Order: sequence, then structure tokens, then C-alpha cells
Amino acid sequence: MKTLIFSLIAFSSLLSQANPGLTQEVAQAFYSTRCHSECSPNPNLTTEVISNQELFRLPTSLYNNLLSAAFNQAQIWGDTILEGDYAADGNVRLDEVIIIQQNTQVLGYVITYSERAWYVGQCAYVFNRPESLNSCEEGRIQETSFISNSFKEIEVAQNKFADFKPKD
Repeated sequence: MKTLIFSLIAFSSLLSQANPGLTQEVAQAFYSTRCHSECSPNPNLTTEVISNQELFRLPTSLYNNLLSAAFNQAQIWGDTILEGDYAADGNVRLDEVIIIQQNTQVLGYVITYSERAWYVGQCAYVFNRPESLNSCEEGRIQETSFISNSFKEIEVAQNKFADFKPKD
């Protein structure tokens, strides 16, 4: 278990330093974190990055499973970022999916997801009065998580915890 936690931290640190064109680095990090006995010793790991405009290419069941995982992860925000000066609309969307494979076997996913949100710390926001959000800064709360291919293990990427991104 300690090895798994250390490995997930290493994976997450690498992910947080990477640019949007993640490729072999993410795959190698994943291999070192999750793929000990079930993968061959000389991995041929690849990643495929699918942005929000291309998510329709995913099979419906996979998309629904990833979206469900994102929704479940976003529920934690009620005890974290949403306890501060932010409000969100509760409609989670997938922004990006990275599929990590060894040969043709899917090993896991890295998902980035978000919700429409507002910074309410410097506006006339009144809880339960949605129209009061009109005077608040709009943006999105965004987070990135790793998901195993079985969907049984989900971990927020270190340094990619929920963060407010102002609207451009």
C-alpha cells in the first residue's frame, strides 16, 4: 500500500509538470505506479489525448463511466473549494481524457473535468438567489484525476486539485 501511495504521488507530480501534449512521460509514470504484475516487463506504452471537442469519439458506456467518476470526484468540492468564496452550478463536464495503453490494453485514464463557477468573494452574492451571481466573476472549477482501468481506484492528481479558472 505504501508503494501504491508513493507511486501515485510520483505519477501525480509528473502529471502536474507536464504540458497539454502529454505522451510517453505519463505512460511511463503510469507503468511505474499501477502496472507491476499485470503488464509485461518491457512496456510499449502510449497515450491518446482526447479534448472536449472530440469526446464524442469515445464509446457511450466509457464516456458515461468517466463522467460518472468525474461527478463523484466533484462532490468532494463541497468540503474543499466550495467552502470558500466560490459557488458552482453542479453540472460537471469532461474537458479532457487521456487514455493510457500498453499495446492494445487500456491501463487507465487521466481525466480533467470542470463545473461552471463564480468567485463570490467580491460581489453582492446572496445564497439561494441565482440572479445575484450576475455581478460575480465567472469561470470554471477544474480538477484532474487518475482512474484505473477497472474504475475501482480514483485519485486526484497532486497539484491538480480543484482550482478556479476565471473565464477568458
